[in-house]
Amino acid sequence: KNLDVGLGFWPSFTTSSKLDLHRATTPKGVGYFIYVHGNYQIKSRLSLNAKLGFDNKKVGYFTYGIANSSYNVGLNFLTFMPMIKVDLGANEQKGLYLKTGLRLSQLLTAKERKTNSNIKEEFKATNLGLNLGIGYDYGKYV
Repeated sequence: KNLDVGLGFWPSFTTSSKLDLHRATTPKGVGYFIYVHGNYQIKSRLSLNAKLGFDNKKVGYFTYGIANSSYNVGLNFLTFMPMIKVDLGANEQKGLYLKTGLRLSQLLTAKERKTNSNIKEEFKATNLGLNLGIGYDYGKYV
């Protein structure tokens, strides 16, 4: 079987980041990532993986310096993650693996959670990142 597809879900945690000299974000709760995923086996130890999903993040957004303010913000993204997986275990059914690829996110909405005000213009519309991972398959069909 060369192609596997499915649905997935995981909690989404946010890290703190400085946006520029006068703006930053901090974690403010747990969001979620709901996605469809696919895995296409190219060779016995090499496969292409992809996830496409809706990513919800909860952050604190604050400005400082000239004008100090603080908001609780809900961010929603459409996220695409193409990856390459290399199986390092005894066979392709189980064992250690490495994954690497990209994470491309398009900001859909950014709303202040108390007032439901749109503050999307305060954030970058597109984010691009690099994913690196290591894992262990206990058995694909267990």
